[in-house]
Amino acid sequence: MLTIYNVSDIKSLDFTVTRFLMKLFKSSNVNVINDSRYRFNFELPSELLMKRKDKSIEKFMDSQSLLDYFAIHAVTDRLSIHHQQHHLIPRIQ
Repeated sequence: MLTIYNVSDIKSLDFTVTRFLMKLFKSSNVNVINDSRYRFNFELPSELLMKRKDKSIEKFMDSQSLLDYFAIHAVTDRLSIHHQQHHLIPRIQ
């Protein structure tokens, strides 16, 4: 399922997570929150979405490469079979 997010939706998610962390760590200092996120390896939704997007594009490109590979070989196989059939079948004149 493809879901398209607006920039404002993503920023809203990031804001919500940041506010939650501010309450959790009882700090309003964004630097403290970002440092804590870094130390706990906690990524914002925007970062996770970007990684997922990159990963899906990479998978798509790999699948396209595979499809191209098999398509090229299928065409060359057909041509060689077609070529062999025309040379093996005697022509009646």
